[in-house]
Amino acid sequence: MITSTACCAFPSLVSTPFWLLNARRRRRLQACGTNWTSLKRVKIGEMAVSSFAQGKTVKIFFKVAALAVAISTLAACGGGDDSKDLFSLWTRDDDGGRVDLSGGTLGAPFVLSTFDSDASQCNCTFHFIGTQDSGRLVINQCYFVSSPTGRDPGCSTRGGVGDYSKSGDILTYSGPLGTFTYR
Repeated sequence: MITSTACCAFPSLVSTPFWLLNARRRRRLQACGTNWTSLKRVKIGEMAVSSFAQGKTVKIFFKVAALAVAISTLAACGGGDDSKDLFSLWTRDDDGGRVDLSGGTLGAPFVLSTFDSDASQCNCTFHFIGTQDSGRLVINQCYFVSSPTGRDPGCSTRGGVGDYSKSGDILTYSGPLGTFTYR
């Protein structure tokens, strides 16, 4: 038989829920005179309150999580900014020539196909140094690919270093061949 002083050696047993105690521990606490009926009710009540509080916490957590997802989705879409990405398809204002910058990245050279209004195609290495909105553009290693007439429209002369700036849906390039505006 365990005396009442032995019960003091096991204070953690009193705070443990009844259903978690094995038979030997239950007998120890019963020997101390613990009223299991009241202990069970308290523990079940505490678990119910705890469970209720956790339910509220979970609901609040999901509301905050949903708000965070909505904000991050808007941020990924530009957050209401209708500005065209630098690395997309652009059409030159004066003659309709197209430049498809998709697949390019800032700070790394990449091969790009340019198309004149007569469907002539030149491939060049483009290297954007700067930001989405402005910087330097190095164009080199241009070569002729094709044209309806079979003649080179002067692809090898298209290289050089220039500046670019983008404002909304308008891209402007100023270089050795002149200034061009794209939309």
